[in-house]
Amino acid sequence: MRQIQFAWLALAGIAVLIANSLPGGAQNERKSPTLGEAAPLFSATTLDGKKLDLQKLRGKLVLVDFWATWCPPCRAEIPHLREVYEKYRKQGFEIVSISVNDPEAQLKQFLKTQPMNWIHIRDHEGKLAEKYGVVSIPAPFLIDHTGKLVAMNLDLRGPRLMQQIAQHIKNVPPREEVTIPMRNAE
Repeated sequence: MRQIQFAWLALAGIAVLIANSLPGGAQNERKSPTLGEAAPLFSATTLDGKKLDLQKLRGKLVLVDFWATWCPPCRAEIPHLREVYEKYRKQGFEIVSISVNDPEAQLKQFLKTQPMNWIHIRDHEGKLAEKYGVVSIPAPFLIDHTGKLVAMNLDLRGPRLMQQIAQHIKNVPPREEVTIPMRNAE
């Protein structure tokens, strides 16, 4: 019985540490975006130096996922993220992982050992986390093809992630295929 009580206390302590480690800490009254409303837009530089404008991903189903390499629950979500990305990326699904409080070198090293072949941003100043009202991680947000927030947080964890993506990917319009005109053989 004492071991169970200790485990709960340890988990509660970890949750408080995670919440307070984010810029502004848990005492900062952040307002999360509201389901059904437009997701907060942002522009940022990806880890590979490219400019990302969230608005340019309109037309896709986008998972914005706040996480950190040092966060055990975040790392536990990686297999689910990989699975859903591999299954739906060709159907208009994209993941934008936003790392909070990770030094750049540490994040890049982690990604070498744990391949996550989607977009990565480092939010070292906490501006994106603040924009989304993030006070603890992992904090996933699902944005539909029109830019509206359709699911968030616990609805997007574990096996529920696959269920939510499967439900919402149906609404993503098919991407236009580019046809290259054939030249006449002369």
